[in-house]
Amino acid sequence: MSLYLVFWSNLYSDNQYAGLVTFRSSALSTFSLGASVGYFLADLGMIIWFYPSLGGMEYVLHHLLSLIAVAYSMLTGEGQLYTFMVLISETTTPGINLRWYLDTVGMKRTRAY
Repeated sequence: MSLYLVFWSNLYSDNQYAGLVTFRSSALSTFSLGASVGYFLADLGMIIWFYPSLGGMEYVLHHLLSLIAVAYSMLTGEGQLYTFMVLISETTTPGINLRWYLDTVGMKRTRAY
């Protein structure tokens, strides 16, 4: 969703005359940030539940700071473009998680890894 909102939607386009780009938001962008908040909460819960096997204090800090920043952007509507630009980096998470699962079940030496 971040890729779509940043690169293909018209919400943050230069052709928009809806005021400063830092204050633009839509129902879709706010909903997407809400889904991200939910993801960070669920992932943080898993990290705390299985602490420290899923990650140390740096993971907890990362999730807390991300959660606060994304929730702020969602609730105020400010800086959503920049928040989505940062969230694009989270697209690597499924691959990283898959590698962890494969390692956990002993498939580290397979082609899937």
